[in-house]
Amino acid sequence: PCYPNPCQNDGECEIDGESFKCMCKNPFIGDTCESELCSPNPCLNNGTCTHDEANFECSCISPFYGIICDKSPCEPNPCLNDGMCMSDGEKFKCTCKPPFYGKRCEKDNCTPNPCLNGGRCFNVRGNFQCICPFPFYGEKCTPNPCLNGGKCLNEKGSFKCICPHSFYGERCEINHCTSNPCLNGGKCLSGREKFHCLCPLYFHGESNGNNYTEFQNPTLMTAMWTTISTNPCDSNPCKNDGICKIDGEKMNCLCFTPFYGEYCENDPCHPNPCRNLGTCEITARGFEGYDQGTYRCSCPESFSGLNCEIGNEVKTTTQNFRTSTLMTTIWTTPYTSCIGNPCRNGGICEFRNNKETCYCPRSSWGEFCELSPCDPNPCKNDGICEIEDEKTKCCAWNLFGENIVRMKRKQLRRISERLP
Repeated sequence: PCYPNPCQNDGECEIDGESFKCMCKNPFIGDTCESELCSPNPCLNNGTCTHDEANFECSCISPFYGIICDKSPCEPNPCLNDGMCMSDGEKFKCTCKPPFYGKRCEKDNCTPNPCLNGGRCFNVRGNFQCICPFPFYGEKCTPNPCLNGGKCLNEKGSFKCICPHSFYGERCEINHCTSNPCLNGGKCLSGREKFHCLCPLYFHGESNGNNYTEFQNPTLMTAMWTTISTNPCDSNPCKNDGICKIDGEKMNCLCFTPFYGEYCENDPCHPNPCRNLGTCEITARGFEGYDQGTYRCSCPESFSGLNCEIGNEVKTTTQNFRTSTLMTTIWTTPYTSCIGNPCRNGGICEFRNNKETCYCPRSSWGEFCELSPCDPNPCKNDGICEIEDEKTKCCAWNLFGENIVRMKRKQLRRISERLP
């Protein structure tokens, strides 16, 4: 079997039973010494082949590795959610696009959704923020623990209630005017520790319980009387629900904060303190000496801060070690509507499914919370309409009645003769 010599490239033939065996010279291999160790090159991805008498070795170009340079830490890409893979030898590192993070960009703070009761989750710099539908509040949209329309704020493992006008207590459960202690049509103002009565003309006292009149003759009580309109408060010159009071011969307006001015005509939303198209909203109404009102700026999603003065931008810089080029990418918050807050009567605007949706307080309804039981005003004689326990209530100074149809005595003049 060794004649003629079947071994190529000067290989030596040895008889092996009824067959043969080729003893190949370096660098040839194979049954008949027909192949060269590094020809063709067994190393992939431009690897360099070297050999000794019987073996070859591949020198691989980064990031490839393996016996024949067939492996790469970034092929296939181990980074999820469009993360960028960068290799260093046999190791890789993922540069993730917000809001994803983790070794393989596999984590997302909003998956699964931590917001309860239909709240919408937004990723915010390594954390999440819930946008809650009314009336849910808090970090995860839990039921509001604050009573009587109070607003709940999170505070380091606890909460704080921002109470509406006239309500106090840890959960806004206290209102000293609930029992209506003021008599004879007096207006009750609830303070933190006690109440105060604003009395109509001719009445005074802690609870308006003591009344008096300038006429001493008891026979006058059966006479006929008429009203002379000389009271400057009759025209209700005080704006923004201000209370008109007579002090001697002068008229003064008692303003609910944050309104101020001679006629309560000024408020902190004019001029608008909110920057970058923020919308100013008076969120609570107080009364001088009893409570302080405040305002809130509703900011576009790309801005934040007390007055929408902070721009929100996420900027990341990554370096590709393989190509030694620098790549800078900026992700910003996507634009949504609700700028200018179209919701009325304290409604909260949310942009959902390319549409503005208003979440209305209990005292209003409609697509933009434009409907209210006090609009149009059901109170007669310029009475002031208020909503209490989801029902309307008419109030005015010197007036009384369910819809204020009859005047109390103001400045009176006797026009009839003394009875016999």
